[in-house]
Amino acid sequence: MNIKVLLCLAILCFFVCSYAFAELPHTFQAGQTAKASDVNENFQYLQKTKYVLKSNGIIIGDVVSFSAHSANIINEKGFLVWVHVSGQAVESQSMLMYDGDNCTGQIYVSATLTDTVFVAQLSNGFKTYYTRKSLDAPAELKSYWNGLQCYPYGSSTHAVTKAYPNDFNVTGVRDSYPGSDGFDTPITMEER
Repeated sequence: MNIKVLLCLAILCFFVCSYAFAELPHTFQAGQTAKASDVNENFQYLQKTKYVLKSNGIIIGDVVSFSAHSANIINEKGFLVWVHVSGQAVESQSMLMYDGDNCTGQIYVSATLTDTVFVAQLSNGFKTYYTRKSLDAPAELKSYWNGLQCYPYGSSTHAVTKAYPNDFNVTGVRDSYPGSDGFDTPITMEER
C-alpha cells in the first residue's frame, strides 16, 4: 500500500478517535474503504469546530486534538504543547541526539518535531525543552539518549533541529514535569 495512503489513514484514525464524541458527518468501520470526499468533509467539520483549553479558567491554547486525559494545543506563542489534565506538559521525547560524546553538547531532536514544547527524561531527572520551526544545518551526531541510557551514534550526519532549554518568555509554558509547577488546574476544555 502507498505510504501516503497509510499516513492519511493514520491521521484520519487519530482525528476520528480523538474526536470520538463529536458528531462527524461520516464514520468508518475497520476494513471499510473511505472515500476522499467523505474524509475531506470530516476534516472540514473538525476545522469549523474550535475548542480551547483553559488553565484555571484562562485560555492557554487552541485544541488540535484530545483524548480522555490530555489535549494537544497550539498556544498563543505558536508552540504545540500536549497538556495532561494534571496540568503537566506530557509530550515526551525519549530520543535525544547530541553532537558530543557521552550525551554531551548541543541537544537535537528529529527534524519533524518543530515549534514544540516537550519533556525529556534525562539521567538526572526530567527537563522541559522547546524547538523552533527552522531546520538547523545537518549536525554530526556522536551520541544519543533513548530515555534510559546513552549510546554512541557512530558519527553520522542527520537533518535535525536543536532543542533548547525551556524559556517561559519564548514559549509561554512553565517548566512542566513531575515535581514542577506546570499549568494551573483545573484544566478544562470548551467550545469557542
